[in-house]
Amino acid sequence: MGKPPASALVLGIEGVYPHRLRVLLRSVAWKREQWLPADVQPTSAEVALAQLRCRS
Repeated sequence: MGKPPASALVLGIEGVYPHRLRVLLRSVAWKREQWLPADVQPTSAEVALAQLRCRS
């Protein structure tokens, strides 16, 4: 929202579950023609706020 972050979260991967690959491939997440144009994609802040609202 126009401000630099006060902190960051660094994650490490301990395991990968390859049996979930089939679901990811079926989701068409890798097909660029399915993506929203850049000018209508929400910012990371908007996504985070939407997630917080869903939990309330």
